[in-house]
Amino acid sequence: MQHFFPVNDNDNMFHNEIVRGCSSMQQLWETLLQEVEADSQAHGEIASVLGRQVSRDTLEKTFYRKLEARKLLQHRDCLDAVLSKSQHNLSKLRQDYKTAFSNHCQSPNSQVTLAAYLDAHNAYVNQLHATNAMVDLYSKETLPELLQLLISVTNKSESCIQAIRFIAPADSIVAYSSGTNVLKLLGKQVLA
Repeated sequence: MQHFFPVNDNDNMFHNEIVRGCSSMQQLWETLLQEVEADSQAHGEIASVLGRQVSRDTLEKTFYRKLEARKLLQHRDCLDAVLSKSQHNLSKLRQDYKTAFSNHCQSPNSQVTLAAYLDAHNAYVNQLHATNAMVDLYSKETLPELLQLLISVTNKSESCIQAIRFIAPADSIVAYSSGTNVLKLLGKQVLA
């Protein structure tokens, strides 16, 4: 049969020391847990402040990258409009040239139809040279530069988004990651 209560005074003193030892060990443990919890809260607050500061700067940079990309795409659209207008003028002058040639063939001895034919020919050739020069410059220099700048902006935006995902909470990323997706889609359209 086991005794749950001390039988003599030595057992009683031993039991009291164990209880006191457990009590002081428990207090030590509680104190240690409180210190760890306080340190954890302090580290969490520091991380939160740093995260907000870094993510704010990163979000601002991403915003400016999006603006830069939009400006590049608007510039490309303007250049495309100029080229389209030039090609439209070229096709109109070509039609005028054909009409002047046809009129001159019907009355080959007329100085009036010859002058109209030569004027239409010169206007068409000048517009053809101008359009070809614009298309050549656009396709060999301007468009590759624009595409390179757009790719650079998109890559910088993607790296900013990765930094934000690492630091910031998910809900602050939504607007900017959708902007990067728009940039990717626009970049694919530009390359097409």
